[in-house]
Parts: sequence; C-alpha cells; structure tokens
Amino acid sequence: MSDTTTLLQARPRDSPKAEKKSTSQQLVELARDKYNFGIDTDGKAFGFRKGRHVVRPLTGSKRSVRQEVGGLFYRATGRPPSQNALTDGNGVLEYEAQEQGEPVRQATRAARTNDGELFVDIGNQSEQVLHVTSEGWEVLDGDADIPVLFRRTNLTYTLPIPEAGGDMSLLWEFVNMPGEADRALIIGWLVAAHILVGLPCPILAILGEQGTAKTTSARRLFSLIDPTSAIVRRPPQDSDSFLHAVHHSRGCVFDNLSSIPRWLSDSMCRFVTGEADVDRSLYTDGDARVIEVQGVMGFTSIDVGALAGDLAERCVWGDLKVILASQRRSERELNAAWDEAYPSMFGGLMDLVVMTLKALPDVHLVEKPRMADFAEVLAALDLATDSRALEHYKRAHESVAADIVDTDKFLGAISSKITQRWAGTGKELYRLLPRPSDDKYWPEERGVSGKLRRSAPDLRKSGWTIEEIKPDPVSKRPKTWVLVPPEVTITDAEIATIQLFQKMYATDIDEWKARALSEGATPAFAPEHASILRVGSAIACRDTFCSAPKWKADYGPLAERSKAIDKRLLDELDRLGLTFAQFDRLVADRLAESEEELR
Repeated sequence: MSDTTTLLQARPRDSPKAEKKSTSQQLVELARDKYNFGIDTDGKAFGFRKGRHVVRPLTGSKRSVRQEVGGLFYRATGRPPSQNALTDGNGVLEYEAQEQGEPVRQATRAARTNDGELFVDIGNQSEQVLHVTSEGWEVLDGDADIPVLFRRTNLTYTLPIPEAGGDMSLLWEFVNMPGEADRALIIGWLVAAHILVGLPCPILAILGEQGTAKTTSARRLFSLIDPTSAIVRRPPQDSDSFLHAVHHSRGCVFDNLSSIPRWLSDSMCRFVTGEADVDRSLYTDGDARVIEVQGVMGFTSIDVGALAGDLAERCVWGDLKVILASQRRSERELNAAWDEAYPSMFGGLMDLVVMTLKALPDVHLVEKPRMADFAEVLAALDLATDSRALEHYKRAHESVAADIVDTDKFLGAISSKITQRWAGTGKELYRLLPRPSDDKYWPEERGVSGKLRRSAPDLRKSGWTIEEIKPDPVSKRPKTWVLVPPEVTITDAEIATIQLFQKMYATDIDEWKARALSEGATPAFAPEHASILRVGSAIACRDTFCSAPKWKADYGPLAERSKAIDKRLLDELDRLGLTFAQFDRLVADRLAESEEELR
C-alpha cells in the first residue's frame, strides 16, 4: 500500500461518528504531506516536494501542484477529483503559502551562492544538481540538501551529466571557427556564462556569411549553458514582447539580425545587466506583476550594420568560416555525433570553470574595461590555462570601436572634418559638420552633447582624445568640448603660450600685493587684498592694523587688465582641454621624458 493511499484512508479513531472528510480536505492533506509552500518575489504562491528543490506553481502549468495532487489522488482512490474540489483545496494552499513568511527568490537554471560556489540545475526528472566550487564539481542527487530553489518552465531541457576528464576541444567539430583568437574568446565566454550568474556577461555575436551554420553553431554553444526547446528565436517586435520572450529561460539567441534598432539595442544591454518591469496581473485591474530578467544572450548575423557603442562594448565576437561542400555533414549525422560528445564537452567545460574559480582570487587588474567582471574571468582563465583570452578581448574591442567610428556618419564627419585639436561648444560643432540629407539619426543641435557622451568611449578606443569642459557656473560661460584626433599632441609652442600667461598672472598678483603693502595693508593680509581687488571687488579688512583703502578709483583700469590676463589664461587651458593641475602634470611629464632621453 502506498504512502498516499495510507494517508487518504486514515480516519480519526476517537469518535465512531467521525465525519467523513471531503475531497477538497483530502487534497489539502495530501498536498501538505508531499509539499512545502512559499511565495516568490512577485507574491505568487508555489510549492516544492519535501526534500527537493524544483518549485511548481500552484496552478496554470503542466508542472503545477494542482495537477500533480489531482493525479496522486486518482492513483490512491481510483477516481478523479472534481474541479470544484481542486479549486477549493487550491485556495487553502494559496493562503498557507502566503503565510510562510518572506518571499523566496528562485533561480533559473543556475545560482551563485557566493563568489566561489555555483549550483546548476541539470533539468532532469530526478532533479539532479551540479555543484561547482574551486575544489571541483560533483553531481548531487535530487534529495540533496542545497540552499537553492530552482524555477523551471516548459522551455527547460536537460543538460547532460558531465563526463569526468572531458574534452572541450571536441566543440570545434560542431562550430566552424578556426581562428585561435575567436576560439579563446568563445571558451572564455562559455566559462564566464557559468560563473557570472546574476552578473553581466557579454552578448555573444556569431557572424558569418551564408553557409557558415550560424544558427546551428549558436544552438550548440548555448546548449552548454541553458538548453531549451527554443534556444534560437526570431527577434521580438518591440520592447514589451522582448521582455516576455526572454523571461522563460536563462539564455536565448536572436537569429539572423540584419540590423539592430535602438530600442532592441537598449533592451539587450538591459537584459545582460538585469532589469525589471511592471505589468498588470492577468484578469485583474489592481494587482501589478513584476517581471525580472537577467541572463546570457546572443545573436547571429551576416552583418548588423552600425551598432550603438554601448551594445558593441557588451559583445564578444566570433567569426565563422564557410563550410566546404566536401566537409558538410547532414543534421542527422551531426546530431548523433553531438549526443555522443555532449557529456565530454560539458565535463571539460566544468573543469575549466573549476580552474577559473580557483584562479580568480589572484586576479587584480590595473585597468578594467566596461564588462569588468568578464575581464576578470578571462584573466583568471589565462592564469589557469596559459591562454591569451583577455588580450584577444581587448584587441577585438579596439577593432570594433574603430569600425563604429567608421560606420557612424556623425563620427565619420568628425574624423574627416577635424584633423587638428578642436575646442568649442556643441552648437559650434553642429554648425561645423555637414549634415547629410538622408541620415535620420543625425543629432539635432541640442543633441550633439548627448551624442558625444555616448560616442566618447568608441572615439577614445580609436585613439581620439575627447573631453567635456564644464566651466564654473558663476562665469556663465557655455560648456565646451575638446576633440583631439589620434596622434595629434600638444605642441611645445602651445605649452610655451600657457606658461607665458602663467608668468603674466604671477607678475600681476605680485604687483597687487606690492600695491596693497604700499598703501597700508599688513603683510599677513596683503595676499587677500590682492586677490579681491584685482577682480574689481572691495574688501573690508579683518585686520584692525590694516590702513589700506577698500577701493580707489584708479584701481578700475588695473582690475580690468587683471581680468583680461585671467581670461586669456583660462581660454588657452580650455582650448587644450586642461585644468591647471593637468597642465602642470603635462609639463612635469615632458620634463621627465627629456631627462630620460638625455640619460
């Protein structure tokens, strides 16, 4: 006799007239016996089998508690429960779930409990979990005690049980990517996709012409992270459909993108970083439903055209080669070979994850790119395997930045028009650059500064110097930009000009001090007299022994001359995009270089 049958046949023995339990009561007791309950971060009730870690919604899914309890009831009694009994019982269970305490965050496919410990849901019926640390990996049975609850959807497929001593090099039999740099980056990306759970991992961009198996290659790569029934998907039509498209798995690939509009670019960036949105709950007017998404993403393309700089900075690029007709294999043959190699490749990947986790504490990067966590993972992988993934990543980004500057018409106009150091306002730059008649993305006059801020990282990677100069608000001078093309430096003549005005400024200060002293200022307060009088202001001296006048009529022309000296000095510094401190460092560096050359 099964435990379920025993539970349902049990009756109170203290009274011969004990009331027979209703079907809904029996369903509630059966559910209580089999499940623990709770609520997620959106306030939705869920259950999970006692001693297990895969959650099930109470209703509305093929994996729901309602469906399973109904099936267990039928097995025990030989009769199906009525829909009314299921609904009544479900209402009680939902109340109990709400009473369990604080909401519980669920993990989709993978969870990181700390910097050195990962749990990966294998996705099989027995609910096995892969436990990975810097000491190694192991497969835990479904009843193991782990501190994670996993969420599955109808897209979730099963990962293979990793093979000890596996071989990741088998991957290149299925992904036609011969370049050493591309291979190193792809392996680094796969390792990072497992380690950076809950942290930004770059978007994988698989490029290639027709006949390079872009779609199949992307599907194979993502099968080593989060296999689903719809890994490769067509791109969504708007930001709302995007959010719903990526909500049901940790990873997904958008296939054959011919261009990436701004809204899609922004959505992809937000997805890898993590975002949330609020929607109206189904069939309700008042309740809000929170959709939180964060995971790994990729896309395939022949050529996506111009890319936004922030998206390009979040990408890892891999170029596929054309598969020759003599080398092409059928899908049936490839699938059979993949199924055979799959456990070995996954085991080899887990070995690399372990090695990388072990090396991560020894990584200390002096300079970090935008995707800093990813760069640290690559550096750790390099330490562990003597690879050069981080170097390839940096070079790839420099190349992409140069391509962005070349393909963006606005940035291209800057490159062709500005050949020497240039300083001016956004309005002046707008008037300087010839606007093409067919570019709807060309910024308007008031949008030039915003465009420069977004493009500054790509310009800098291409060798440009770009600085935004914000003057003191009291001066009411407009904000200016300084643009310096690659290999254009500050000349010795420009340095000499600023030094000349610095000497004029210092001489002027000394003359005002001497004037103040000669007219009765005490030595301690002469500098204060000088700094205030030279800008045309009066001073009420705090020293009772000071007899210098607050202001004299003949100070006016002298103060105007001082203001002119100050303005010219500041203008020269602004033109070069330097502060006083930066200029002093520049002069010191030039002097040090000269002394080094003499040695």
